[in-house]
Amino acid sequence: MNVNALPFIGWAISAIVNVSMAIPFYIGWNLMGIGIFYFDFLPEKWQTIGFWDTVWLFLCLGIIKSVCFPIVSASSTSEVKR
Repeated sequence: MNVNALPFIGWAISAIVNVSMAIPFYIGWNLMGIGIFYFDFLPEKWQTIGFWDTVWLFLCLGIIKSVCFPIVSASSTSEVKR
């Protein structure tokens, strides 16, 4: 089965991955105080980020990464004639 034929499956997997990556980031940034302690030079609204804002942050970073650094692959096949 070609996963690219059904983009909804990929979108659902991407959403699950982004939410699962945002959970530890949100806990570390807000609840453990990393944003306030280490990034006090940032504006106050960026020192405490909402959970769904972190999910959108990871979503946007994934899109930017795929646009700036696309996966390039090549394959070749050769047949030997006898």
